[in-house]
Amino acid sequence: MRNERWIFRPPSYLIPHTSYLNMFPWKSVIQIQSPCSTPVYLQIANAVIREVKQGRVQPGARLPGTRIMSGMLEVHRKTVVAAYEELEAQGWIEVCPSKGA
Repeated sequence: MRNERWIFRPPSYLIPHTSYLNMFPWKSVIQIQSPCSTPVYLQIANAVIREVKQGRVQPGARLPGTRIMSGMLEVHRKTVVAAYEELEAQGWIEVCPSKGA
């Protein structure tokens, strides 16, 4: 029997870029309440709006990509996509495909 060591390496899309390492602490700011009448995607959108209104997120700041944000918040990627689409519809963010929000 060979002595093999297995090293877990997550897929590249789960490894944050260096620009995200010193990023805003979204996981601690967005508190998702599961038994709640407000859908999860609206809870995320409302939390982002709240942080912008309070001045903690500056205009022009980039949000993490949907894969990274969904990993941080431990929700499905489609939930974050819906939250970003809601923010865009309300005029809070501008989405640039393949560049982020």
